[in-house]
Formats: sequence, structure tokens, C-alpha cells
Amino acid sequence: ELGGSTGETPYGVASGLITLESGGPISLGKTETWAGYGRNVSANGAITQKADTWVSAYTLNAQASGGDISLNNAINWLFDVSLIATSNAAGAGGEDGVRSKMGNLRVNHLQAGANKSINLFGGYGLTLPAVDINTGTADLTLHSGHGGLTTRGNLAGRNITLSGTHLTGYYSSSLAGLTLGHNINATGSLTLSAGTGGLLQTAGNITADGAITISSASATDLLGRLTSAEAVSVQSAGNLSVASTVQSAGNLSLQTNAGRLHIASTGAVVTTGAGTLTMSGT
Repeated sequence: ELGGSTGETPYGVASGLITLESGGPISLGKTETWAGYGRNVSANGAITQKADTWVSAYTLNAQASGGDISLNNAINWLFDVSLIATSNAAGAGGEDGVRSKMGNLRVNHLQAGANKSINLFGGYGLTLPAVDINTGTADLTLHSGHGGLTTRGNLAGRNITLSGTHLTGYYSSSLAGLTLGHNINATGSLTLSAGTGGLLQTAGNITADGAITISSASATDLLGRLTSAEAVSVQSAGNLSVASTVQSAGNLSLQTNAGRLHIASTGAVVTTGAGTLTMSGT
């Protein structure tokens, strides 16, 4: 343990490139502060931090050969990260994972064990690697705070939760809270939540064996296919536009609070199986 009761690093580790290697797990102790540029952390076990620590690094390369990577404290400040784990690459779900409250979290490399969860939280933005991400029977949770969230590859997993918002003046060039341009496949439920900037689906098929729930604080544009084996609920505070197929085996709801509901005259198909179809807008 670093920064623990032994007093090896009572306040922290700082300056330039720092390499930490362990034949077992690595736990960052009481007030661990990394205030430099490069951090290489390699453990034959889990890489974790205690409740009252914070981690700051412009570049973090973390490799856990036999456990989770869980750097989940809300006050972390992280930028460029590479995460490799044979277990949960970013924690075990819930609040476990990699969190960066003050940094624009840019993930350059992401690898988890088979059927292990991934949970990433970027307070000022989250940039994903340009690869497919598949958590198998485990959950996938991705959150981007102020900079918007854009897919850069296909996403797959059990329960999938994507959330993002865009605030002018922050790091992301995306104008939408959520920009979806790839296939998303959830074997459980799928939750998409867009704050300021709204939700834009530019391409790809979105499918779920469970319910699909979409909420947007602004406009919502669905240009690709949306299919659920249970129910679909789309709630948009602004305009809601459907230009492709939206299909649900159960209830299907397309509603806008203060905008227009537009179903394209060509290419759009809205169907429901045994459930109720609800559509409303101005």
C-alpha cells in the first residue's frame, strides 16, 4: 500500500515519470497525490485507491494482471489513460470504475477480461478509443460530463448505460450530449440519457433484449434502427425526429414535451407488438 499507516509516502508521489510495479495488488493509501505527467502502474492483482485518496495524472498506464482496476474517487483528475485488466477493466459496476471529476478523460486503450464490467466517468468529458467494446454478460456504463459522449466503435454488453451532456466552452467538439454512430446491442436493458445538446443517432442499429429508455433535455434525432424485445420509451424535451425503424414487442412511447414530433414520410416505420403505441408532440 502506498500512503498507508507505514508512512512510506505520507502525502504522495510527484514529479515526472513514475513507475510502480508489484507482484501483488496495489492500493493507493491515505492522501496519495500524483501531480506529474507519466504514471505506469503494473500489478499482479487489483489496482485500487482508498476512499480519501485522489489521483492526478496527465498520462496513466494501468495494467492489472489478476484483478480489477478501480480508481473511482470523485475528486480524481485524469486525462490520457490506458487500462488493461484480466478482470474488470474499470471496476465492478455501481460507483466502482475509473472516475475523473476535473479532467477530460481520454481513453487510449481499454481491455477487460471476458464478461467483465466497464464503468468510465469523465467529469469534463469522456473520449473513447476507436475500437469495439464488448463486456459480454457484464454491464457497460459510460458517462461524459460537460463535453458530450460520442461512440467510436460498436458497443455490446448486458445492461448498457450511456449518458452525456454538452456545455459550450469545454473540451469536446461534439455539439450533442450523445452522438451515436455505431451499433449498440444490449442483452439486458439499454438506457440513453442526453443533457444539454440532445441526442443524435447518425447511423447504426440499436437493439436490446430488454427495455430501451431514452431521455433528452433537448432535441432527439433517430436516424438508425431502434429495436427492443420488450418496450421502448423516448422522452424528448425538444423536437423528436424519427427517420428509420422503431420497433418494440411491447409498449412503445414517442413523446416530446415542448417540441415537434416528426415521423419521416419515407424510411420511417413505427411498430409495436402486443403493447400500446403512444405518440405526442406539438
